[in-house]
Amino acid sequence: MQWIGKCVAKFEECGYVTKEQSPWLCYALERRIFTLFVAIPFVIIGALVSPFETAISFLGSFCFLRDSANGFHAHTVWGCFAVSIIFEFLFLCVFLQLLSLSVAIIALILAVISILGLAPYNDPNIHLSAEEIIACKKSTRIRLAVLLLLIASMFITGNTKIAEGITLGVLMSAFSLIIANLNIKTGGYKNEQAKRKKNQENS
Repeated sequence: MQWIGKCVAKFEECGYVTKEQSPWLCYALERRIFTLFVAIPFVIIGALVSPFETAISFLGSFCFLRDSANGFHAHTVWGCFAVSIIFEFLFLCVFLQLLSLSVAIIALILAVISILGLAPYNDPNIHLSAEEIIACKKSTRIRLAVLLLLIASMFITGNTKIAEGITLGVLMSAFSLIIANLNIKTGGYKNEQAKRKKNQENS
């Protein structure tokens, strides 16, 4: 979204944001606009491949947790959209069919360990400060606890479809964090930066 970068650059010129704040503002705007952009097709596709309650609770819990935990980002908006759709199909079409009670418990334990150990993902494009990392980590833990309580309460009250959706949302958030950390360790981020720099030079 080059127009967002131009708007943020204009804000910087006018003194509304500092040079250090510009990457964070650009990232925040891109993420929120992208969330709105994909929400409708996500819900429609999710409702076609799974129960509506499961699709809504899956998308809601994932966005709720990702807001503070962060995770994997493709280097283009369309790439991010395509990856998100693939992940949605993977979790709602495949993992949902395998989600027995025992599998869900084991998967949640592994997901919680991953989220507590990896969140928040400090995207190199925004460079979170030490204070921001601490704040995001605290927020992630609180949100994770809320979601785990919701899973338990929904299961106890018989709302298993919602419980399954929230469970899948937590699992996808953990999966996104793992992919993001693998990407930066294997040099994927450097390749992404080179592509972005080349696109900026050509624009």
